[in-house]
Amino acid sequence: MSFEEAMDILENGRDSHFDPALLDVFCGIARDLYNTYSDKGDDKPKLQLESMIEEYFKRNAGDLLA
Repeated sequence: MSFEEAMDILENGRDSHFDPALLDVFCGIARDLYNTYSDKGDDKPKLQLESMIEEYFKRNAGDLLA
């Protein structure tokens, strides 16, 4: 799916499926995410997500709220 097709789907779901404020924020990072992860296969996103999850769950819960 192209970036434009994906963004059209999100925009069509604005207010009914997607919170407009969150969608506005996501739109600001969407192109970078698409460029980073599209056509990379499943391994790169999976490994990066596992790394982020590990980092956050090793932290003290108080650190996450600060």
